[in-house]
Amino acid sequence: MNLKKGMMTALVAAVLTTACATHTVDEAPASGAQPPDYTVKEAGETVRIEIAGNGYTPKTIGLKKGQAVRLEFFRKDADNCGEEIVIESLGIKKEIPVGIPVVVDITPDKSGEIKFACGMDMLRGKLIVVE
Repeated sequence: MNLKKGMMTALVAAVLTTACATHTVDEAPASGAQPPDYTVKEAGETVRIEIAGNGYTPKTIGLKKGQAVRLEFFRKDADNCGEEIVIESLGIKKEIPVGIPVVVDITPDKSGEIKFACGMDMLRGKLIVVE
């Protein structure tokens, strides 16, 4: 009986771990640990950020302080919680309908990280702003 109970506990733990792992996308390591997934080359550039069940692509975007960038969020399908983009530090919150690009224009005035996330804070990404 104890063996059966132990196996059932292990099975439930494995299922819960797998379920959580498939729905939460962790942030990338600190900006010094690895380069951004994409680096903005010139002011005013448009960066398309696709939203899917596995998160944002690109997830980390590098740019320079004072460099204007146009972020175009595109939600590929409804199979994710990316129906909203929130950039809390900038007071930005916009709905992202499926199949319709939503543009957010940003010109960072200081260096550091600007985090963005879905409305449920499960999908996460960031802008890495350097001098």
